[in-house]
Amino acid sequence: MTKLTIMMAVMAAILMPELIDCLPKQRPYVDAGDENNNPVCTSEPLVQLKNGGRVRGVCRTGLNDREIHAYLSIRYARAERFAYAVAEQPWDDVYEATYQREACSQEDPTVKHSEDCLYLNVFQPIDDSDQLKPVMVWIYGGGFSLGSIDGVASILYEGSVIASLGDVILVDMNYRLGPFGFLYSGTDQAPGNQGIYDQLMALRWVHDNIDRFGGDPNRVTIFGESAGSFAVSMLVLSPLAKGLFQRAIMQSGAISELKQFSPDYSVEKARAFGRKCGCHDDDIDKVVECLKRLPPAKLTWAGDGLDIPAMFEGVQTIVMWGDKAGLLPESPSEMLRKGDYNHVDVMFGFVHDEAAQVVTLMDLELINPLKSYTWDHLSKKLSAIFKAFLFTEHEKEITDFYMPPETRHGHIKSSVVRRKAIDILSDPVMICPNYLFGQRLAMQMAKNASASNRNRFYSFRFDHHSPFMILIGCEKWMGVCHGMDIPFTFGLPIRKDVVKLAFTEKDKHISQNVVKAWTHFAHHGNPGPMGDVEWPEFLSEDGQSMRQMAIDVENHVIQNEYRDRCEKLWAQYLLPFK
Repeated sequence: MTKLTIMMAVMAAILMPELIDCLPKQRPYVDAGDENNNPVCTSEPLVQLKNGGRVRGVCRTGLNDREIHAYLSIRYARAERFAYAVAEQPWDDVYEATYQREACSQEDPTVKHSEDCLYLNVFQPIDDSDQLKPVMVWIYGGGFSLGSIDGVASILYEGSVIASLGDVILVDMNYRLGPFGFLYSGTDQAPGNQGIYDQLMALRWVHDNIDRFGGDPNRVTIFGESAGSFAVSMLVLSPLAKGLFQRAIMQSGAISELKQFSPDYSVEKARAFGRKCGCHDDDIDKVVECLKRLPPAKLTWAGDGLDIPAMFEGVQTIVMWGDKAGLLPESPSEMLRKGDYNHVDVMFGFVHDEAAQVVTLMDLELINPLKSYTWDHLSKKLSAIFKAFLFTEHEKEITDFYMPPETRHGHIKSSVVRRKAIDILSDPVMICPNYLFGQRLAMQMAKNASASNRNRFYSFRFDHHSPFMILIGCEKWMGVCHGMDIPFTFGLPIRKDVVKLAFTEKDKHISQNVVKAWTHFAHHGNPGPMGDVEWPEFLSEDGQSMRQMAIDVENHVIQNEYRDRCEKLWAQYLLPFK
């Protein structure tokens, strides 16, 4: 297992007993008067889809005892190994969407997984209104190698709070991961971006069917975190996604043009992956044919040892443009420059200390507050980071930016080194791609649209550290680690069925504010105020200030905090733009 896989498995193992102990015992539809206090449906959760198939769901209870109809693991598509998915055919019997099916094949030992995995969930708040509600479609993260809507994730991503508090329809889906979802041969045998195409198929399903669940197909917001945010940015650019959503939220990630995401690098890694699996041939199509014959477990566990940076594990075979489906016909910067993107409202941001956990996994010495470094010792550690993330050709420029020569004298405290290392890893991987993509898109749309017909952009940074985060390995001194905003996004602190977890009143207040802001954006195209603080648009009217909402107990607006790091240093490597 890679360090990242181990970390996520450990996080799941730590979280599992707490969450399982707090799980509500949901049952299928019951007529009335459930003696065990389970939710009682006022109407049967039974829906007929556009293709004629019927699905039966279960009842759940949202905030303020609001009735929720949950439809679990509806099949939206099928796919052969490495091929693009095709829509699911109609069925004759009633489909029991009353329990979770398998996750997509992956290394995570805490979930049951299979190649037959293209399912989605729908959470529908019930009321007397006949007006269609906005729809929010969640895309999970996990480095494109881990993730699901099953297991622990089905607790974390449970949509009842968002649906009930925000009065929206919540959808989430499985998509293929690792080599199953992203192997790219440069030929039709493994056409690339299969996992993103799965997401596209799910969005088409939503467009065709969500009105049957009370959702408005013309008011769809896609949102995701980490790799899910990366995928959202791809869909914002993709011509194949046109008209399938009107708003997008990106949390901790976005597309970039790092070497890891280029077509040539992807083919190179596909060959290396084949060799790892025992498929040796100069003909790449024969390599893929060999891979197709292997059992899924062989492919799932063969990713180790490819010398892929932990942060990019599973992304080694993704191609960002030029795939066979035409998801991204050109490079991201070229598409942005030409205005080839979907004109949607966008909200984007990240957490304060994205790479804190990864840095400490890479070098445990950084945890020791008494440790100090000479420059010679420190420079070797930085070189190891640059090598792991393929930044060696820019090592001097990056080092001089974060550690100018005048700061290198004497002994340097581990706390200083840790902060610099966190920034060096956070900026190119999650923070600056997110910031630059949002900035480029906002500036291009502002330039090409009239004041009365323009899309709106908002940005944020999540700054709140909760005692709950310590349960999953994000210590207080680490700050706010990658992914720590997700429980707040889904209202975990304010769910009655997980009251045993270590959430404070401050956590509950912040989570309620976040859910309200995210769903307000889905309703209106803006997040509204964050508590008592007005949330300004990202770009000031003169285009000189980049404004972000810092979300914490005391919310406040920050300006231009990332311009130097992202624009002056990283833009030339991540998203070059003329």
